Amino acid sequence: MTNALSAMPSHSPGSPEFPFLGSLRWLPRAVLALVLLVTGVPLWAESWQTELVSRGSPGDVGNAASTATALSSADGRYVVFYSQSNNLVAGQVDTNNTNDVFLFDRVTQTTSLVSGALGSSTATANSSSSATAISADGNWVLYQSSATNVVAGVIDGNANEDVFLFDRSTGSSTLVSRGLGSATATANNRSAPTAISADGNWVLYVSIASNVVAGVTDGNANWDVFLFDRSSGTSTLVSRA
Repeated sequence: MTNALSAMPSHSPGSPEFPFLGSLRWLPRAVLALVLLVTGVPLWAESWQTELVSRGSPGDVGNAASTATALSSADGRYVVFYSQSNNLVAGQVDTNNTNDVFLFDRVTQTTSLVSGALGSSTATANSSSSATAISADGNWVLYQSSATNVVAGVIDGNANEDVFLFDRSTGSSTLVSRGLGSATATANNRSAPTAISADGNWVLYVSIASNVVAGVTDGNANWDVFLFDRSSGTSTLVSRA
């Protein structure tokens, strides 16, 4: 099978001959090959292409290390990654000289800054950020950051990483790991994102904080699991007795 895969000529995914291939192109190569064999479609029907994501414009490679973290939905249009590069967005102003979160749109071939300073699409946040997940529709990006200038009026009570949710349609971020009753005060200890629902309404994260849920009794002084509801702005303790 390896030799047959290597010998596959170039054809366009989802071509008129085999229109269903476009929806399968993001399967692991070995799995897709098995699907083609079972369905009787010749192995040469699917093309394989590698695309540079961490770039400012076609051919313009990022000038520092980059790490990809998530791909949106089955069509793979949006790719989330974090990078130390400062040449990925036109007019980018790098104020932290460390990792920032970016979103690459494979259709428009453009890169957007996710972990930007409040009100700016080009100036990075004032500290390190890294991404974890993206919603299936590519609109919501889940990331963590130790920055203090991502959300308006934020009160950073932990001087550590917090969890944020970026809305691509508005270009703004929401604080997820927040203290009880506040949309701007961070939880009182470190938090880290884990997963996001397909519609971006539910965010799973872990935290050492003890002031996220009302009446919580923290008996372990360690990481606990929380579920954030974007529509209500509240978190629920998942890892409970």
